[in-house]
Amino acid sequence: MKTVINLLICLYFATGANAQTENLDTKSVTLDNFISFIADNFPLETVDEDNEGEEEDEITSQNITFLLETSKRNFSTEDEIILKQAFKFLSNRLTEDDTITIIVYSGQNGLVINNESPKSLKKILHALSDIKDNITEDYEDGIGEAYRFANSNLSQDANNILVMVRNPNAKSDAKPDLEIVEQSNVKVSKNNTKGIVLLTAISLLPELIEVIKK
Repeated sequence: MKTVINLLICLYFATGANAQTENLDTKSVTLDNFISFIADNFPLETVDEDNEGEEEDEITSQNITFLLETSKRNFSTEDEIILKQAFKFLSNRLTEDDTITIIVYSGQNGLVINNESPKSLKKILHALSDIKDNITEDYEDGIGEAYRFANSNLSQDANNILVMVRNPNAKSDAKPDLEIVEQSNVKVSKNNTKGIVLLTAISLLPELIEVIKK
C-alpha cells in the first residue's frame, strides 16, 4: 500500500510540476524509441551568421534528468548498446554548458550520474556498463527521488527536463504496482507512426553512423 501511495504522489508531481515550478518539463519514452526521441527533442544547433549576435541571448542550455528503468541486474547486452548509442548521440547534440543526471528506478534505485557534462562520455558509458557498481547514492524510491532531485536542481538559465525511459525488457523484475501506474500514465497515439519512424531513421542515418564509429 505504501508503494502505491508513493507512486501516486510521484504521478501528482509529474502532472503538476509545470503548474508549481513553471520550469520542469516531464517526458516519457520507451527504450526502443530513445534515439528518435533525442533526435526530435534535441535538434542540432544551427548558427545563422547574419543574425548570430541577435540570437545569442535566446540560446538556453539543457538541464536534463534521465530516469532509467532497470531490472535487478545490469542492462542486457542489447539494452546497454541502445543506451550507449543514445547517449553518444545526445553528446553530439548538446554542449559543455549542458548538464545531465542519470537516476535508475524499479529493479535498482539510485543516483548514477550527477550533473555531468554530456561530453563526459567515458564516465557516462562506464556507468551504463555496470549500473550496480556505479550507483553513488541508493534510493528506496527511484521515481520519487528523481522528481525531488529535478525540482531541487532547477536552473533559471536552462530548459529543465525530466525524461523517464521505460524499459519493457525490465518488466520481468518490476513490481506489479509500478507496472500498473506506469501504464496508466502513458499516452498512446492512435496514429500509425511506422512511416514517421522510418523517415526519421533515414534522415538521421549519416549522423548515427558517425556516432557508431566512435
